[in-house]
Amino acid sequence: MADVRLCGALVAALLAVGCSDQPDDPRPPSEVGEATSPAVRIADVEADRNPLTAAVVYVASTDGLMGRSPVGRSELLRRLASPGSVTEQAAALDDATIRLADTLGVRPERLAWVEAPLTATIVEQSDEEASVDVWTVSILGAHDSGSPQAVWRTVHLDLELSGGQWLVASATADSGPTPASNELALQAGWSDFEEVAGWTPVVQGAEL
Repeated sequence: MADVRLCGALVAALLAVGCSDQPDDPRPPSEVGEATSPAVRIADVEADRNPLTAAVVYVASTDGLMGRSPVGRSELLRRLASPGSVTEQAAALDDATIRLADTLGVRPERLAWVEAPLTATIVEQSDEEASVDVWTVSILGAHDSGSPQAVWRTVHLDLELSGGQWLVASATADSGPTPASNELALQAGWSDFEEVAGWTPVVQGAEL
């Protein structure tokens, strides 16, 4: 039951007012893989020039956004979100942060949180707008809170090209797809998780 509550709280925390179901990408998998593979773009292309990269950086910033004060959260959102959506997204994050703290019994800034976007695809794109889906996993824990927990979700982002930059106008999230856990593997304790959570993220979010 605790895992279900945690999953629901985290999905609500992803800058979303409700959840949405997005249609499947109509393109063949071979075309999607060739056109939108993030592995090269994350390393070689600036986020403001590419909507897929901008979306992945936005999702990778989730832990940083949730761990900041409301003022710091708004400042960081101004780098990631379209000007007309900053206030709404900041308000949604503030509310989600409170609900997450109530669910976990720990303030988000006290959590060790790793946000790891795994795959991403451009659902549709025009010259000035784009929709991107990102599959990501949140792994978080806190001292004296038992084993860290993982929550898998798909984030749906709408982006706008504004002043030469791709910025997020809205973001919603659905739970999953969630892989089955390995029943034979021992769950990590806090000290082991704290160590690896402090390593440099492979996909780094935005910073102030």
